[in-house]
Amino acid sequence: MIVTELLRLLQAEHDGTAGRADHLRGQIGQLTTALAEAEARLAELGATSTSTCPPTSPRPTSPAHAWGDPSAKDSFAPA
Repeated sequence: MIVTELLRLLQAEHDGTAGRADHLRGQIGQLTTALAEAEARLAELGATSTSTCPPTSPRPTSPAHAWGDPSAKDSFAPA
């Protein structure tokens, strides 16, 4: 009789754990879908931002220009 009760308790715990695992698998599926949608939206926003907001100032052509030295000769420009 004690063995029968132990087997019944183990089966009940197994069933509960299996149900919990199924529930978690469902949540993982939903979260995976939501993550994919969010990543796709971020990619769209990044592409839109890049195409609609070009840089407002030209890139420096030499390190001296990057530091704001107006007397620096542009070493990358043709002579």
